[in-house]
Amino acid sequence: MCIRDSSEIGEASVQLGSMVDSALLEPFLERVQHVPAGCWVDFQGFEDQPLFFWKQALKVMVHSMRVGQVGDKAIGQLIERLQSAGKRDGWIPLRKESRSLVQDGRLLFFRPAFFPFAIERAEGSRSSGPVFKLHIPEGAELLVGSVASFGPWTVSLERVADGFGPAEVERAPLKTVEVLSGEFSYTVPAGGAYKIRRSKPPKMFRQLERAIVEQLPVVQVEDPIQNCPEGQRIRVHCRFDDSVPTDATRAEAADLEPGETGASAELGV
Repeated sequence: MCIRDSSEIGEASVQLGSMVDSALLEPFLERVQHVPAGCWVDFQGFEDQPLFFWKQALKVMVHSMRVGQVGDKAIGQLIERLQSAGKRDGWIPLRKESRSLVQDGRLLFFRPAFFPFAIERAEGSRSSGPVFKLHIPEGAELLVGSVASFGPWTVSLERVADGFGPAEVERAPLKTVEVLSGEFSYTVPAGGAYKIRRSKPPKMFRQLERAIVEQLPVVQVEDPIQNCPEGQRIRVHCRFDDSVPTDATRAEAADLEPGETGASAELGV
């Protein structure tokens, strides 16, 4: 093969790659939502795309969180799940340090800091692996009028002013995408003490996966005031901040090769 033929093949390959990006990859990436606690995408309409497509799409998604590339085996399991005629929703292991979930036509990734972990060796095991921890300890007490910090979480409690609307008392169930947005609030009755209690969470948390609830600031009241008037409720404001990357850092992260981050090198799939 002459140099000219090789050059023409190379140019055609570049043009073909550009066509694929314009027709498939760019429309998909335009759907990706980068939010404080992770990222997510509505994948409906892309279920039948091949491994090469998903490899490129997921590379951009996870590298925006400084997470290493998803391996081919894990991508194959994702494709099988998305194309399944049966149940698709549920956790799916794509990267060990960034938990991922298929839910309601979306693929969601959580930042590594959302589910804190340590590399430990289980008793009786020869290998080490991630053991997930809690940012917010069960039973932690919070005070009205103050702001408490737990790792990337800040939680504040304030008394609701008079004229508080009754519609906010029965808050709609919290959705996973709201949690990923990194900020939400709810109200609880006024009482004698306010503590983190997750064993029996309020209704607004019950549509979430249990593993997510275990990481959230679920504040419950001890010794609530009976027949509490609307103006005596307490608003709980929760915020997750793990330094959302800028467009510049996303572009830099997209150029990373697998294994270039410390955590991903140790936890790689």
